[in-house]
Amino acid sequence: MFGTEAFWVNESELKKEDHLIKILAPPQTDLFCALDGTIVDNAPLYGVEIEGDCVIEAKVSFTKSGHYDGAGLVLYGDRRHWAKTCLEATDFGKIAVISVITNEVSDDANGPHITQDSIWLRLVRKGNDCSIHYSLDGTNYEMHRICRVNLPHKIMAALIAQAPIGYGGYCTFEEIKIEQITVENIRSGV
Repeated sequence: MFGTEAFWVNESELKKEDHLIKILAPPQTDLFCALDGTIVDNAPLYGVEIEGDCVIEAKVSFTKSGHYDGAGLVLYGDRRHWAKTCLEATDFGKIAVISVITNEVSDDANGPHITQDSIWLRLVRKGNDCSIHYSLDGTNYEMHRICRVNLPHKIMAALIAQAPIGYGGYCTFEEIKIEQITVENIRSGV
């Protein structure tokens, strides 16, 4: 779990319990760079600084209060260069694995619909390539996406709690793992 080296971008309420972390997603908080140039970057990020290739994983769940609420993982270079994956409440009335890749502006991709309350997410960096994976059991991972992100050498690997239009709530993170490693196969994430 995180030690004294952990830090915030947009500090929020943090609860540490035995083997998990809970982060409050305040109302109207998000991380997104819209096509019209509008940047919303007030979602709480809690993580560590890491250099070069890395992997961040966690089991995530969240309290739903509105569309786009979610708990997830971020590789954060700066406010215009980052990769995010979340378990998120979509505007289609489903819970899904989503990803947002930001190279100046954000794209937005919904993945598979999830019927469980929690899942495992994995975000991998290998150079400027990133891959996003999810698991329903913490063992067998499926690839959601592979993409390119223009990240600096030193980034923040972080947990994110967001509630863009809802009243907010707690996001729960368990089995958190952050490693400075180079994976052999970015498509499999290992």
